[in-house]
Amino acid sequence: MGKSAARSIGSELGRQVLRGILGSVLAASVVEHPGVPQWGVALAIVGTLVFSFRPILVKLVYVTYPVSPVTLLFLRMTISLPFFSDRGLVAAPPEPR
Repeated sequence: MGKSAARSIGSELGRQVLRGILGSVLAASVVEHPGVPQWGVALAIVGTLVFSFRPILVKLVYVTYPVSPVTLLFLRMTISLPFFSDRGLVAAPPEPR
């Protein structure tokens, strides 16, 4: 299978996912433009949904477990530290020679 065949299969899969998530009208308008990243729209929608569920999950933790807000904030930041440090190292500009 060549690169163009794999690219067309991946592109078709992206179109199907977009149509399933966004609906046929929005997906058709996004897919028709080849310069638009197809996975970017789907990831933006998923990120928005996950970010909006975050306060609900935090309130459920307060109800379920007797934990102070400072402790919960410390745990959340400690868990996210490796991800942010990794992104910072990858996105850091290269040192000049």
